[in-house]
Amino acid sequence: RKPLDTIDLKIDGPFYIERCGTCMGMFFDPGELHHVLDKTVTNVYNIDYKLITQLSEELYRRESVVQYIKCPVCGELMNRINFGARSGVVVDSCKAHGMWLDGGELKHLMEWRKAGGRLLQEKRLVEKQKADEKKKKENKRKRRKHTAEANRSSGGAYYFPTTASDGNLLNVLSDVMGKIFR
Repeated sequence: RKPLDTIDLKIDGPFYIERCGTCMGMFFDPGELHHVLDKTVTNVYNIDYKLITQLSEELYRRESVVQYIKCPVCGELMNRINFGARSGVVVDSCKAHGMWLDGGELKHLMEWRKAGGRLLQEKRLVEKQKADEKKKKENKRKRRKHTAEANRSSGGAYYFPTTASDGNLLNVLSDVMGKIFR
């Protein structure tokens, strides 16, 4: 509810964000926080799991009251999300206008990135995508198997084998023709 100061971070020329002079919280327009982190933390090739765990534990040890705050632009309550899924920094986010970081959280996010937090996040996303694909393929295989079994047991004329192990083309055609002309 206090007016925010505009400060220049001087990243790639002028780069303005808003900051509260009292609590030192900062407001980033959409995409700005990622840009700041991308420009300030570079050349990270390894994940330091121990340091990432320590950084998260530091944040959890702090006593803080969970409080939803309003977006400084539109005045609507912002959503609270754990930045990077596992950084330990819960940012307040307005989808339309940006993210609010409490004082000290930008430094924490930079340390998290230096420890390989972004690499860990990307690794987990890839693993999740692979698991989702595997699950999708397994579900598709189960549906095909179920459909084939249902058609076989009902004597349906629309059963078509789906794998080479079901027989060669001649046997498949013979089976289909036999069902059609019953």
